[in-house]
Amino acid sequence: MRRSTVLIPAGVVAVAGSLTGLILWLNQPSYDDRVNDCVAALKDRPVGDKAELEACEEAKGGD
Repeated sequence: MRRSTVLIPAGVVAVAGSLTGLILWLNQPSYDDRVNDCVAALKDRPVGDKAELEACEEAKGGD
């Protein structure tokens, strides 16, 4: 078996995998978007409710 018959498909698969990973990574919301979602959820919750919100799980405590 020639090397080119193995290397070319392997290279194509590697490039396709890298592009897919990059696209998925770029589509993630930024940290600022997550904090803004948390702030909006905190404003919308009832007064006196102290349960942790799902929107705030990824925000750091000091923000």
